Amino acid sequence: MILTDPTLGAAVSDAVREAEARTSAELVVVISGRSGSYRDLVLSAAMGGGFFALCFLAWSPVVFWGSLFPLWTAVATALSALVASSSPPLLRALAGRTRRERQVREAAAAAFSAEAVYATRGRTGVLVYVSVLECRVELVADQGVNRILSVAELEELRPGCGTVLELVAGLAKLGARLAVALPAEAGGNPDEADDAPRMRG
Repeated sequence: MILTDPTLGAAVSDAVREAEARTSAELVVVISGRSGSYRDLVLSAAMGGGFFALCFLAWSPVVFWGSLFPLWTAVATALSALVASSSPPLLRALAGRTRRERQVREAAAAAFSAEAVYATRGRTGVLVYVSVLECRVELVADQGVNRILSVAELEELRPGCGTVLELVAGLAKLGARLAVALPAEAGGNPDEADDAPRMRG
């Protein structure tokens, strides 16, 4: 997983620094473990596991003591909740693509405000929001960038996030496009935001 890669912080910082050397845009990278709690999905999995266990106990050809039904049902419910909450692939499958994308968009919009990406002099901030559990990157650009690059162009520039190398390569591609659309100022670019990624649990 990308969050456990010890090279993540330094690699992203270097990629952002190199990109910003060629463009007046300001990149802010936020890396989040997940964009939604998905507690409702964990609860649904737990209830499903408990119901399945109860049905098995009641109709299995093997005879179980009736007095133990509540105990085994509770154990199955707890185990189902534990498996669902600790298994990103299962949560992704339960959430579905539409919900995952919505959760990431909403979290990215909130991060854009929380990290003050809008506060650059030329309104040329670009948030690169990486959501690990959902395996999705969302780009949120300020109005100075949106005047030049369309939403469709930004969508094509979304980095991948399967590995650190994939993310860094995507940041380099984004930086190259921004260098053409918003080249660096003649006197040099002031660094208006920290190049290091903001890490969130």
